[in-house]
Parts: sequence; structure tokens; C-alpha cells
Amino acid sequence: MAWLPTASPRRALALNRVAVTPGGDRLVLCDGHRLIATDAALTRALAAAAVPQEHADVSGPIFADDDLLVTAGNHGGLTLWRLDELGLEPVARRDTVRLSELFAVPEWGVVGGKAGSEARIHFFDPANGLAPVAGPAAVVGDGGRLKAVMTAPNGRYVVYSGRLDAGEPIGRRSFAWLTRIHDLHHPGAILQNPLGALAAPQLDALSHATAASFQQRDLFRLACTLGCRP
Repeated sequence: MAWLPTASPRRALALNRVAVTPGGDRLVLCDGHRLIATDAALTRALAAAAVPQEHADVSGPIFADDDLLVTAGNHGGLTLWRLDELGLEPVARRDTVRLSELFAVPEWGVVGGKAGSEARIHFFDPANGLAPVAGPAAVVGDGGRLKAVMTAPNGRYVVYSGRLDAGEPIGRRSFAWLTRIHDLHHPGAILQNPLGALAAPQLDALSHATAASFQQRDLFRLACTLGCRP
């Protein structure tokens, strides 16, 4: 860890919390009291910031997109940080109960965390000052039925568990614990988005998707054509 210009070797070893940008090109390392942004190869420090004393010792961190980072305070509260050429700066704060196990789904525009004191998952909108929002309909609308959510750093896979069928009609209702995986590059997931808002990874996944019929193939091609329009 000698590449950290201001850290002693002993202190550097404490940087054991890592966030990866969805693009995979940058990291943020954290020891609970400071944040250090680096390139993915750990060869160059890009920015550093001290965590406000009232927010330390922070957990997380997690990237909400390539430029926005979220941390959770040890006594509650979330802080939104912006990473750009000017450095790493806090841009918003939201008072919350103590949250752990932070996660982010950039494609859905949400971040979240588990409130152990309430046995539920909370969701927030990083584009709106971390305002509380309902859980994505693609997962489950009621955060009280969710007990755990995990996401891949690139935002493609969402793994979630809980009593997911507790709100179903009586004939299908179940209080069993279930775990499901949502693939955001599956054609069915991609086509739920406005075609004009599809990003390059989604268009690439759609163009390489295997069609079960000629109709599906034509639908995928049409969606790619419309999605590529300027």
C-alpha cells in the first residue's frame, strides 16, 4: 500500500472497505474515517476525503453510478458523495435509521440498505438527494417482505431474498423464504425500459440475445434499431 502518499503502512492496511464503479475503472477504499479514490490498478490516488466526525465510522461504501458514492453512518444517516476531476465531495445527506449491507442498482436509479432495527429494506433515490422511494416493482414493492438484497458491482445482477410471495393471492400465497436473481441484461428486463434510454451495455446484450422465434428475433432487432437512434 506504499502508493498511498499520506498513509503509513499500518494505517493503509485498515482500508478494508472497497467500492467499485459500475464501469470497473475506479475504486474507493475506506477505513471508516476517510475515503480514498484510486484507479482500478491501484497505481494512482485520484482523490481523498475525510468523513465528517458525526458520520464516522461509515460502512459501505457503494457506487450509485460512476460518479456518485453512498456511505452509511455508524449511528444512522446516509451521505452522498460526488467523485469528479475536482475531488471527492459530499453533496447530500439523509437522516435514516442505522443501515447496513448497502446496495445500488444504477439502472433502476436506487440505492438501499438493511435496517436491522426494523427488519426491513429501505430504498432511496440518489438523483434526488437520497429521498426515500418505494422498492422497484421488478423486485417487490414492499421492503418489509425483503430481508436481503445484493448486487453485482456492474449493476447487472440483483439477488434478493425474503418472504417474496407473502402478498400474492390466497391460492399462491406463501410465507416461505425465497431467493431470486434478476438479470438486468435479459431481453425481458431490457424491453421494460424506454428504448430511447437504453445504454450501450443493454443494446449490446439485446443484439446478442437468443430468440426463441422469428417474432422475437424481429422484435429484438427493431428494439436495437430504435434504441440506437440519436
